[in-house]
Amino acid sequence: MNSDSHDSEPSTSLYDSLQAASRNARFPDFNHHRIPKSLVKNHPYLEADLAIFGPESQAFEVMTLAQASDYCRRLAVSHYENFSIASWLLPRAIRPHFHHIYAYCRWSDDLADESPNQTEALKRLDWWQSELDRCFSGEASHPVFVALQSTLAEHRLDQKPFNDLLSAFRQDQVVNRYDTDEQLKDYCRRSANPVGRIVLQLANVDSEQCLAWSDSICTSLQLVNFAQDMSRDAAIDRIYLPRSRWASHGIDEKMILDAVATEPLCKSVLSWIDDLRLGFTSGWELTNHVPGWLSRDIRLFASGGLAIADAITAKSGDVWSQRIEVSKSSKVWLLLRAMMTRKPPRIKRFGNVANGKRIVSGGSQYA
Repeated sequence: MNSDSHDSEPSTSLYDSLQAASRNARFPDFNHHRIPKSLVKNHPYLEADLAIFGPESQAFEVMTLAQASDYCRRLAVSHYENFSIASWLLPRAIRPHFHHIYAYCRWSDDLADESPNQTEALKRLDWWQSELDRCFSGEASHPVFVALQSTLAEHRLDQKPFNDLLSAFRQDQVVNRYDTDEQLKDYCRRSANPVGRIVLQLANVDSEQCLAWSDSICTSLQLVNFAQDMSRDAAIDRIYLPRSRWASHGIDEKMILDAVATEPLCKSVLSWIDDLRLGFTSGWELTNHVPGWLSRDIRLFASGGLAIADAITAKSGDVWSQRIEVSKSSKVWLLLRAMMTRKPPRIKRFGNVANGKRIVSGGSQYA
């Protein structure tokens, strides 16, 4: 590939057809293994692009770096409604690399989620692993890896975080229960933490201490999302609340899968959320050891996780009766706060519900 290929004009070919398709397609935004497939439309790009670039496709025209990078950008911006805001906040020089990494994660996620069955998902993930290996060997042909290869070369990224993500996606196909917090955190180590580690490598601040802080925030953010989505996960026979937490609150598997807000279930969620807040506070120091643009983004994501935790607590742990969400006005405030100050938000720790009241730091609140 020529060194100036990134600045060359895309040829009028398959690339232009993909551009037109991306303009007409809607890519619904949802987390992996969250919503029953009967309730959502399949991602329209996946099967169409697999037919062109997938393991059973015939020989295809390999995109130039400029074309492949634009493919990743369109996928990111079209799929994730908040990505345009995130992209605007990123330094211009690093923005394409975020698109490349996002496209890799998006494809990995969708190969796991949108495949017709478990066997096909595992088969496709194995193919994706082989494409990743080829990319790190300098032999990329899929557009995502053509683009990603430039990121690897410029920032000397390690392959392990990329491998870990695929390991977690494979695990999703065969594991839907966890016995202990430690087992669940091991899953998060491979499903959530790698993204933070890759970003720290991009920013060249990947010391062991920074990585540990990042892991703490990433794991906590994913666990809060698991608590938020317990009802949706139950609909697909998936439980992330570890079994070790069931007995102390008198709950069992049937109660969780029934997805009805009962006092024991709500208490278990409140207790879980209480513990998860600690991960955000433990990792907040990272914001003082990274470049300004990254510090702002970390503050935004960590504050968002804490806002979800507070919203769950405000509903007395009831994540079943209605979807727990952070309001648009709160999101705007979180963004503004992240841009204005490095101070952590006030952390509220909530104790167990007792005698109709929930104990709050500095006072009490009726449940």
